[in-house]
Amino acid sequence: MRVGNSLENRYSSYRVGEDICVKCGSQKYCVKHHVTYVPEFIIPLCRSCHMKIHAYPKEHPNFIKHTMQERDHFYFLKEQAERELMYKRLKI
Repeated sequence: MRVGNSLENRYSSYRVGEDICVKCGSQKYCVKHHVTYVPEFIIPLCRSCHMKIHAYPKEHPNFIKHTMQERDHFYFLKEQAERELMYKRLKI
């Protein structure tokens, strides 16, 4: 499969129910994979391809286009928003 611009054109973002790995075409055990966090760009990958991409990121540059700092900041903000929402629910 050719990756690069075709990946972005094919998947503007992960679509619910679209569980076909964009790397190998498998329909089993797909997960959401962040290619970038800002802007958020998510694609479906089977667990096997997902593990390979994270184990060897330099061999898959088109599948990881973010820094560790961007990832950490994304999850920090997500966790903070979830805490605030939980706090608001408890206050009501």
